[in-house]
Amino acid sequence: DTLLDISSCLTGTMVPAAQEKGETGFIFITSPGWEPALPALLPNRRLISIYRRPFVLDAPAFASLTAPSIPPGFDLVRMDAKLVEQTSLPACWGSPEAFVRHGFGFALLHEGQIAASCATVFTSDRAVEIDVQTAEPYRRRGFALITATAFLAECIRRGLRPNWEC
Repeated sequence: DTLLDISSCLTGTMVPAAQEKGETGFIFITSPGWEPALPALLPNRRLISIYRRPFVLDAPAFASLTAPSIPPGFDLVRMDAKLVEQTSLPACWGSPEAFVRHGFGFALLHEGQIAASCATVFTSDRAVEIDVQTAEPYRRRGFALITATAFLAECIRRGLRPNWEC
């Protein structure tokens, strides 16, 4: 039974491996029709259903915008393995090296520290899931916009559809 095989993989392999790394929960993004199967996939687990609002990139409108300027004392860089280690991304990818091989992102640095970042948390050959974060001392200054703009431009360059939900 396929459902039983998936459940066994989740509860016998994936959940224990994630728990060993300190993870305490999972996010499952399902297509219509899958939600009723989740209790069987994850027996004896508390499941919470949330609504996620999707945003769709209007590429022509995006192309007509002026990119925000990088403030003095800050640097916008492509994320490498060293920067990825400073984020929560390795939990999604398994390792910083896996992120560098299969994902991409941009960070706004201030004195070598990540002020804001925008990066992939999931990828396919056609789409990417976006994660945007701004460190507490740097919030409400437009820094997430700077990294997200660079990220979206890279998505367009690569022909990828950015998926951004909240």
